[in-house]
Amino acid sequence: DLRGDGSSRYTGGGLVAKWTANHGFYVEGSLRAGTVHDDASNLLRDGAGVRPTGRRARRHTREAGRPSVGREEVRRSFPPRRER
Repeated sequence: DLRGDGSSRYTGGGLVAKWTANHGFYVEGSLRAGTVHDDASNLLRDGAGVRPTGRRARRHTREAGRPSVGREEVRRSFPPRRER
């Protein structure tokens, strides 16, 4: 029976922006970046089940972005209303 524990921490941030032109056309996008720090030294063992000596902390960097272009339309009610 193997049991281990560890810890993790995420540090990061992001930005979202949108620009809208006439007639509903738009351009938008988002960017984010961050780092995950983890320490799972209690989970690591060799073939004989012995834990390694020393600290086994790791750091992983993550980046992502998403662009978008489109047009928003105003939908009219269906069927059209008759004016009186």
